[in-house]
Amino acid sequence: LYGGSNEKGIIYGNVDIDFMGGTIYGNLYGGGKGGYSDSNSYGTFVSRNAKVVIGDNLSSKVPHIIGNVYGGSSFGSVNGSSNNNGTSSYQTSVVVNRGKIDGSLFGGGEGDTSYTPNVFGNVSVVINGGTCSEVYGGGNKTPLAISDVTVNGGNVTSLYGGSNEMGDVDSANVVVKNGNIGSLYGGNNIGGMTSNSIITTMGGNIGSLYGGGNLADTNNSYLYINDGVISSLYGGGESANILKGSMVNFNGGDVTSLYGGSNILGDVKRSDIVCSGGKANDLYGGNNAGGKTDS
Repeated sequence: LYGGSNEKGIIYGNVDIDFMGGTIYGNLYGGGKGGYSDSNSYGTFVSRNAKVVIGDNLSSKVPHIIGNVYGGSSFGSVNGSSNNNGTSSYQTSVVVNRGKIDGSLFGGGEGDTSYTPNVFGNVSVVINGGTCSEVYGGGNKTPLAISDVTVNGGNVTSLYGGSNEMGDVDSANVVVKNGNIGSLYGGNNIGGMTSNSIITTMGGNIGSLYGGGNLADTNNSYLYINDGVISSLYGGGESANILKGSMVNFNGGDVTSLYGGSNILGDVKRSDIVCSGGKANDLYGGNNAGGKTDS
């Protein structure tokens, strides 16, 4: 299901998709399909906002998506009407209220080895309920400026503030108010880089929380732990570097093990932990199993 055009075309306005029930056996895109090849095949564009809403808490219907969900396009552009659009004040957003997503949810676009889709505005992902396998504030193979992910409820297996296989993200912001998350990463998954990751917890249950990425590096990570139950917390990444520094502000909540550095691998230039409340059974300023923390 595409909110935009097929091979080429411009939507001169907003796209709003409300998927309230039934089953989608493939993928869902807020934008269009085609990407830029040449001046005759300029791709697809959604010039203004692209918004996808899944499920309604007031309804008994449970929507089911077997594939992936993208707030952006498959290979085209959103929040602009040309490939040289520049930064836009329009937004791409995905809201999940109810339902089940078997694949991955991306705030941005898809992309492949030939096409890099554009998201010219900021990205917002809000999880109010439902069950999601993977959630990305960024895209699959696409860069973007700012991603904002808010979890108010529901169940998420893995959540990334940044992108997946490639694509740099300037700022990835994650706020957890409630819900259950298996693993939470402030940065990217396996490729690209996040310049600044910011995670704020105000509740919820989290298995492992990383200020950085999984295998992808992050410049700076900032963690504000105000409440919630967290098994393992790392200012760094799982197997990734923090190139400049990690800052953990521990103000409340219940953490079993807290590390200022990374977990399995990854060097951390500087690790800072400030404790003003909460409970941590074990606290380490440096890394866990591998890598090093310089200071």
